[in-house]
Amino acid sequence: MERRHRLRAVRNLIAAALLLAVFWWLYGCPLPTREMEFRRDERQHLTGRSDIIFTCESEGEAISGDPMMLVGVAERTVNTRSHTHPFNIWPKNPAGATLVVLPSELECKNRMVVGLAAVEPPASAERALLTIYWPFDIWFDGERVVVTAEGERKGEVFLFRMEETEDVPYNKILRLSRTTRVSDLPPYTLEFFSGDGALLEAVTNMA
Repeated sequence: MERRHRLRAVRNLIAAALLLAVFWWLYGCPLPTREMEFRRDERQHLTGRSDIIFTCESEGEAISGDPMMLVGVAERTVNTRSHTHPFNIWPKNPAGATLVVLPSELECKNRMVVGLAAVEPPASAERALLTIYWPFDIWFDGERVVVTAEGERKGEVFLFRMEETEDVPYNKILRLSRTTRVSDLPPYTLEFFSGDGALLEAVTNMA
């Protein structure tokens, strides 16, 4: 009798394990932490293991219960991840800083805004200025709109928050949040300055 009970218990445990495995697979094989999922994505996409240089919470992801965003630098790529944007790969600029769009929105002045990060800026840079030559058919007095944003130093990156302006409404800025490739970035110039105002580096995607 005891043997039959033991066999039934083992059978029930196996059935429960199989059921849990099915649910785990149906929900996309989630791992316990965001970093573990980030590492799995790197292995699957063969980017090589990156150094995670920036983490922050996305106010736009707060409703999901997991607002963490990660930015990692590998040998040839900059990798980003959040809950709603599983994994984005950006080719690393070999000649200077790399500009990437963060995978989820940030908050600025009680509004959700698109965030960008300048990765691997000059070590001595104390100020960064991003100039975007807006490509989304926005014109003002016959000229294409130009938007500038001051960077905020956050450890090893400069963080930019793209705020709404009179010339560029938020629904236009929001289109940046869907950008996942370098080729989708609008024309821009990224400049880094020392504490005394000297230009240290300028990066642009314009020919």
